[in-house]
Amino acid sequence: MKLAFSVPEGALERAPDTTTKIHRGNHMIKFRGLAKLAAVAALGLFTLAAQANVVRQVELDFTSGARYTGTVTFSDDYIRILDTQGVLNGGGWTNRTLSWTWLAYTGQAAYDSNGDGYQNDWLMDGSSPNYSLFIGVSWRLPTAGADLAFVSVVDSYYSGISNGDAMVASRVEALDVPEPGQLGLVGIALAAAAFSMRRRRA
Repeated sequence: MKLAFSVPEGALERAPDTTTKIHRGNHMIKFRGLAKLAAVAALGLFTLAAQANVVRQVELDFTSGARYTGTVTFSDDYIRILDTQGVLNGGGWTNRTLSWTWLAYTGQAAYDSNGDGYQNDWLMDGSSPNYSLFIGVSWRLPTAGADLAFVSVVDSYYSGISNGDAMVASRVEALDVPEPGQLGLVGIALAAAAFSMRRRRA
């Protein structure tokens, strides 16, 4: 919507300061809005950082020659697997998609099934009871001296492909995504820049 104003002849010449003040006032409104936007962005980034999950690219190799390739999403403390997206090939399998995890979708608590120090879960090709394929996995929690690793622990939680094809090797790589701490720093920088500009314009 456009608004039209009638200005008396000579009004602009008589009141140049008024125009300047309004112009500055508009800048102040813009910078105040930017500061609020940056603050909201920073809060959102901090919330994201607090709730961030960890996505890893994985390859799991099995005795039969089968290989599972895809991503596994962990909670930020690595206690739970929240999701997987990948395919199983070789060893008699062809492009079998797995996109379901037992504990995340049944709501059961994360657990170490036999107290051996490794977390356990299943990667599956469908929801219970409609699945026909699962991969029982065990993993070592990351420590100061060692990164996350899947391990061949045959006594844990029906390991391997359908409890009959043991895992013999694994590779785990971090995806190239911003760390939660970096996201938080970006939020701080945005808020600080907006506050600094607002002070200079005041």
